[in-house]
Amino acid sequence: MGRIAPRLLHWAWIPAPEVISDRLSGVNPGDDCLCVEYVLLVDDRPLAIFTNYLRSPEAARIDQVAFVDDFYSLLHHGGVAIDTFDIGIQAACADDYAAALLHVMPGEPVMRWSSRFAIVTARSSTMPSEPVAANSNCISTGSCASI
Repeated sequence: MGRIAPRLLHWAWIPAPEVISDRLSGVNPGDDCLCVEYVLLVDDRPLAIFTNYLRSPEAARIDQVAFVDDFYSLLHHGGVAIDTFDIGIQAACADDYAAALLHVMPGEPVMRWSSRFAIVTARSSTMPSEPVAANSNCISTGSCASI
């Protein structure tokens, strides 16, 4: 596929928006969460925009300095092991923001998806995993086709 690298747009502790707190265990609206937004580059070409929200106990385990390829590798580096993952995908048109970041024209087709994942906890393996991160992503379909 090529060399993967993030172009960091935003790394900040923010109050959890309600739409995010509704998707994460133990997070109420306004609770601190880490928001990491970046453009995923493949061979220096923009492929996708990722906006990730991570609840504070897990976010405290990751380090911005270690963010050199993708969010999942960053979690792994911080010892946050993903247990389960759910995803929703839909077709969309690039808005002005996404178009500028993905180097496509506004209105061009993109894939939008949202996901939520849970981590392996130290509790008994019979206990369900807790959703700890949620994200919203946009991928340029033109970029995918040309890789």
